[in-house]
Amino acid sequence: MIRSILDQLFDLGPIPEDASGLEIGWSIPFPGWVWFLIIIIALIFSFWSYSRLIGPRWLRGLLASTRTLLILLLVALISGPEIHFPREDVEEDVVIVLVDRSASMQIMDASVEDERLSRDRQLASIIDRNPDTWSRINERSDLRWIGFSSGSFPITSDESGRPDLGEPDGWRTDIGSSMRQSVDGASSRPISGLVVFSDGQSSTPPNRTLLKRLQQESIPVFPVPMGSPEPMRDASIKDVTAPGTAFIRDSIPVLVEIETRGLEDGDPIRIQVSDKETGEIFDSQTTEVDGGSLELMLDANLNQPGDRKLVIEVESPGGDLIEDNDLLELSVDVVDRPIRVLYIEGYPRWEYRYLKNILVREQSIESSVMLISADREFAQEGNTPISRLPRTEEEFEEFDLIIIGDVPAGFFSPEQIRLMKKQVADRGTGLFWLSGSRYNPGTWAGTDLDDLLPIRSPLDLGRSPEPVVVDPTTLSRQLGVLVLDPDEPSGWRESLSRHSTGWSRLHSLQLIEDAQVKPTTEVLAFGVTESGVSHPLLLSMRFGSGQVLFSAVDDIWRWRFGLGETLTERWWVGLVRMLARQALDNSGRDFILQVEPDDLVPGSAARIQLIVQNEELSESLGETVTLDISSDDESYDTEVELIRQGESPEWAADWFPDDVGRFRFELTDTNLSVRSRSDPIPFVDVVQPDDEFRNPDTNHELLSDIAATTGGRVLTPDSIDNLPSLLPNREVLVQNPIVVPIWNSGTMFLLLLGLFTFEWMGRRLIRMI
Repeated sequence: MIRSILDQLFDLGPIPEDASGLEIGWSIPFPGWVWFLIIIIALIFSFWSYSRLIGPRWLRGLLASTRTLLILLLVALISGPEIHFPREDVEEDVVIVLVDRSASMQIMDASVEDERLSRDRQLASIIDRNPDTWSRINERSDLRWIGFSSGSFPITSDESGRPDLGEPDGWRTDIGSSMRQSVDGASSRPISGLVVFSDGQSSTPPNRTLLKRLQQESIPVFPVPMGSPEPMRDASIKDVTAPGTAFIRDSIPVLVEIETRGLEDGDPIRIQVSDKETGEIFDSQTTEVDGGSLELMLDANLNQPGDRKLVIEVESPGGDLIEDNDLLELSVDVVDRPIRVLYIEGYPRWEYRYLKNILVREQSIESSVMLISADREFAQEGNTPISRLPRTEEEFEEFDLIIIGDVPAGFFSPEQIRLMKKQVADRGTGLFWLSGSRYNPGTWAGTDLDDLLPIRSPLDLGRSPEPVVVDPTTLSRQLGVLVLDPDEPSGWRESLSRHSTGWSRLHSLQLIEDAQVKPTTEVLAFGVTESGVSHPLLLSMRFGSGQVLFSAVDDIWRWRFGLGETLTERWWVGLVRMLARQALDNSGRDFILQVEPDDLVPGSAARIQLIVQNEELSESLGETVTLDISSDDESYDTEVELIRQGESPEWAADWFPDDVGRFRFELTDTNLSVRSRSDPIPFVDVVQPDDEFRNPDTNHELLSDIAATTGGRVLTPDSIDNLPSLLPNREVLVQNPIVVPIWNSGTMFLLLLGLFTFEWMGRRLIRMI
């Protein structure tokens, strides 16, 4: 009845059925004492206004009362009278489910019903197996699925609450920021809890401010850890170095670099190299883990011609995290002919006698040996004896390697010297200088082959007054030479590097000063005196397409006093094979283009270095070399000028990548770009500093700490169905009354107009009396 009357007076409009009762209110409410003062002031002012007028007292009192009502009505209209219809709403609480969508969820270290799965598949199976859980939560609360990696983002879900997860491809994980963004996005709604599906891997843990906020707002966190709680064991092949071509029955070196994670020192690791087609295992070694990485040298004896596929495989006990990195394939082109060697020696010294016998005895080598001091009746030796030295280019092309012993340069004609230089530079024929006390290298200064010596003049070298032992360098290991003990992971017999061994001491070392070593020369071994002084003993240099070696000793034969001819044979055969392969494979490394550091991140400085190992190529380059850098997606393309570093064969510059991705290098100099068809130019991956796969281990401890701090609980895959009962009920009763203003209604206007009119007419009437 009352609502109907008020509706007629103030036109209240449609009122919902759930609105019960009504109340009078104010948009600008005044305190009671203010109203009391307003009423007193209105009465005093009104009656004082009519106290001096002439007229009947009753009429003046009536008009003063009218003015009082008029003033009070004006003040009431200023306060904004309203009619309130009380109404109550129930606001649901919010349940936020955070789902890890970073790339680390692709790691396959989870186990579901004895099946090995990725962390993402484990997550999907948990969600799929508990549809009733999500339905129960969705009926009671506002269920929100939020994906996160470096930040959070919404995930759509169907009517039952099942989310559409998509692929996990985030480049980093920040659990703390993602939790904060999700809580902020609740728009002040009450949050019943946070459910976090994650492996716990995070660039930064949640800070104290966030955890304290969750405590104060009573928001518990319920983590569901994904993946294995223990670090997974993983042994991976990081790199393999092996020649691209080889002779039949050649034993090629395969240097394998292994990286381990989650394995303890002393754990066994097995590495093998086999033939992909036949399955034949060429070599297999078992070693123990010692730190995070290790190197092993394997041998592959290739007895079948053609393009052979080698399979390098690593195996660790107890399973492996990522099986894709346990195996690597490489191709070796095997030529069906023996190595052809021309050995020219001045006189029958001891080193000649042993080396000549080794060349004749080795089945994979076909040798022609010329001893120039022999008389005419002496039968020249070797598998293929010759009566004279080659004189034409065609005759020199018969050989893959030329060994020049202690021979005077004058023994060769200028044309023969020119042809040998051409064979090395153009065809890739190997050249081995076996120094001696009489002619080599002293008599070769100023000849055309002077350029092919890895040392500068003066070439009259003195002899070390102290005996030395051999100390191989890392480079010799990378090249697969000086493998004298195949049973040792290093390939080297340590007794040869100790003076106490006795028979390992060499007495013929020619002293080479550091200033004499050419910039492109690399040392494969040093001779070390008993006092610890090192001198270059075996030097290597690229010249054109070929490889040059210089041996500063000629008494390797002394090792026979230790183990017979075994060590001497392995020394020489390994060096001969390495040099001869260059005649088959002209893709020897004329230069190295490298970028440091290995772990490039956007905005950091990268040092680019071009190291030219070919003396002929080094001399052809200018002071600057231009390098073009482009990204795989063609969004980035720039040029960097590499500047020569003094007189060294090295060009360098700094580069600052500003984005992630794979970047490829192309040398635009004509000499280098032609050679780069055979010398692979590297690519560089620039990644974020928190790349997910750098540390594939989980961090369940972090998730457990978050749950304990916020009053939550860690849930296992089997306890997800308990989640609805664990989530507190945070729904709230919200007062949401309907407010209808009446100060601007027609009734109020007519009332105000009526009081004005009544007072005006009364005042006119008083004046007429």
